[in-house]
Amino acid sequence: MEKNENINKFIGEKFNGSFMNNTKWDKLLKALTETVGEIVIQYKLIYKEEICLTTFIMPDIKPFFLEPILYKEIEWVEFPAEYNMPVNTRESRKKINIKIQDVSLIKKIINETGQYITEERDERLRLYAYR
Repeated sequence: MEKNENINKFIGEKFNGSFMNNTKWDKLLKALTETVGEIVIQYKLIYKEEICLTTFIMPDIKPFFLEPILYKEIEWVEFPAEYNMPVNTRESRKKINIKIQDVSLIKKIINETGQYITEERDERLRLYAYR
């Protein structure tokens, strides 16, 4: 319970608006993975500057975004049109594949699923949880 209280306090001090909740995350991730299949996202946590890359083929077990990250820890997610996916991380066999994802289809699904705060930039679609 202490982690939740600390997160809530941090959110209240750092952000003016909250646009997502567990239900909206579940509904959105389910709609995207059921229609598109695998989706690739970049995401930023509320308390880190690091941008992470991950894939979803289905929503994680509630209330997690990616275990052990709670939904409420996500500041924003981005859906890139093009992204680099490492095939082998071993230095001697390192290879990167460039992959493409249909951001216009993702945007259509997001708009059909509910009201979300999004922004298009540089062939990416960003969905905000907080601002």
